[in-house]
Amino acid sequence: MNHIFKILISTALLISVQASYAGTYGSGNGKISTMAAGAIGTGHVPKDMIYFHVDNQTFGDCTQGNATPYFVIDTKASGGSAMAAMLLAAKMADKEIWIAGKGTCETFDKQEDVSYMYFK
Repeated sequence: MNHIFKILISTALLISVQASYAGTYGSGNGKISTMAAGAIGTGHVPKDMIYFHVDNQTFGDCTQGNATPYFVIDTKASGGSAMAAMLLAAKMADKEIWIAGKGTCETFDKQEDVSYMYFK
């Protein structure tokens, strides 16, 4: 009986851990439909970032409450300038890209930070 109880508790913990991570990271793929640099919105202080949309995208929980969230690349962060260059190359070549979000909105409030991207 003690063994069954341990199995039930372990299963419940595993399910609760998996559920806590579900839906927290954004992702996207497709062509870049919108791309901009600097501040988001009139009157905001410009930042070292690029923000963009792709054709098919979902966003992590940190963007909740924002009607039009973007993926954001901090160009001063490690790897940020390389991702910005890739984004620009994909846009200029009219290529589809794949995006994985970090699940954080640290670069700009309610805009999801990019973890990595690639294109073929």
